[in-house]
Amino acid sequence: MATNKGRRIVDALDDLRAELRLANQIEVLRAGASFLDHDKGERAKTETAKARLARQNQLRADIRAGLNIEETER
Repeated sequence: MATNKGRRIVDALDDLRAELRLANQIEVLRAGASFLDHDKGERAKTETAKARLARQNQLRADIRAGLNIEETER
């Protein structure tokens, strides 16, 4: 029975996933300390601005969850 000692596709995908995760973490660090903070929306006055803020806050929450970063209350 032949055995394949080469690298498996699953292993290559795991390595790629780890590299992308690290690259994303580095990019967040480059963006600044408040980049992923939840915006309370004190300056958003119009419905359009409030909707945009809600989308941005949801994106920030998704990024924090994806990077396993817990938000701290301020």
